[in-house]
Amino acid sequence: MTRRIEKLPTPQGIGVGQTATLNLPLGPTYHRFDLRLKAAATGSTAANVPAADWGDYIDDIRLIVDGDVRIEISAEQLVKRAQFFGYTLQAGVLPLFLSMPWARTMGGEDQTAYGTFGGMSSFTLEVDFKDSVVLGSFRVYAEQSEPMPFGPHLRIQRFAKSFSVIGVDEISDLPRSAYALLGIDVTSTSIGEVEILANNNRVHVSDKEIRQSNHVIAERTKQTGMTHLDFMPQGRVNEAMPMALQDFRLKLDFTTAPAAYDLYLTSIHGNL
Repeated sequence: MTRRIEKLPTPQGIGVGQTATLNLPLGPTYHRFDLRLKAAATGSTAANVPAADWGDYIDDIRLIVDGDVRIEISAEQLVKRAQFFGYTLQAGVLPLFLSMPWARTMGGEDQTAYGTFGGMSSFTLEVDFKDSVVLGSFRVYAEQSEPMPFGPHLRIQRFAKSFSVIGVDEISDLPRSAYALLGIDVTSTSIGEVEILANNNRVHVSDKEIRQSNHVIAERTKQTGMTHLDFMPQGRVNEAMPMALQDFRLKLDFTTAPAAYDLYLTSIHGNL
């Protein structure tokens, strides 16, 4: 399918401390959004935003289908997600990947794209701008291909957690249904051993050094302040963790008390 880059309509509500909303045209298949921003700290002149500074200007980014949030991620974490998979960001451009170009096959790469030719009635992108900044310009571009109906697609969910002591935080309330889990990103680096149980079977155990070795083998780049659990290190979508389970438990052994932290679950939803 031919890929094209489209400049999308100007979002509504662009402003300091406001939420910019873009009602996305239905019909094409969306593979990536590129957020194009010039901004600066108060008192300075707006310029292309460096990769390290996106979190200074944008808070949360949401992709919504028929009123249901399918992707929720902060700008800071979106930068780290791109860099984890080895991408160097151009100043002024923040990519939101829907397809996965790091997967091994075209089927795997494109399986998580958002087809909008049938199966949905509304498709919306929301961007929360922070207070006390200078906004120059903000536009959104999209990489698109030929029309496909809405089917299997990427989902990123954020879960806020708290844990006020040193030791193992056992998490047993993550959603379980007919979807495939691609990875979990934890906003803490103070985690030693990680253990995962699926239906009472241990399917993962690692310490920091084992995880880092796996990242190197898979050509991933660990991000500062993060613990990454990658369930498709070989780039094979069909090896992602199936979550149609009776029980799923994630055990994180914290070496220092984290207080509050976030889990980001990345998954494929739909008929796989």
